Amino acid sequence: MSQHNPSAYDIHVAFCRARYGLASHWVILLSHPGSSLCTWYHVAGGPAQNRPYEFEVKETQRLNHPDFTEKIWISGIPADYASELEEIAETVPLQESQNWTIRVVRALEQGGMVSTGTSARLLKPLVLGI
Repeated sequence: MSQHNPSAYDIHVAFCRARYGLASHWVILLSHPGSSLCTWYHVAGGPAQNRPYEFEVKETQRLNHPDFTEKIWISGIPADYASELEEIAETVPLQESQNWTIRVVRALEQGGMVSTGTSARLLKPLVLGI
């Protein structure tokens, strides 16, 4: 059984396996260090799915989901900041998942929750089509 720290969280960005000729789907993950479970924050829907974009929060998901091709650690945060992450994510305009994720991370930078330049690190996977 893994031990985890309930007073802290890790933020990751996961890249899902691309399907049906579409771009890879990106998901923000929030987990306690050492836990195998996390909460997913992401945008679902959009023109490719013929439905409006919608913000989704999925709790008690697998941190190492088989659809994830890669995962990047973004930052550790105190547990008190978890609700702020969700509030920030809800304010970012809905759009395709890659740009939405970069904008959420940029907003976290501006709020001092993650280091400046973190969102720029996500531009490389975007350019490479991950």
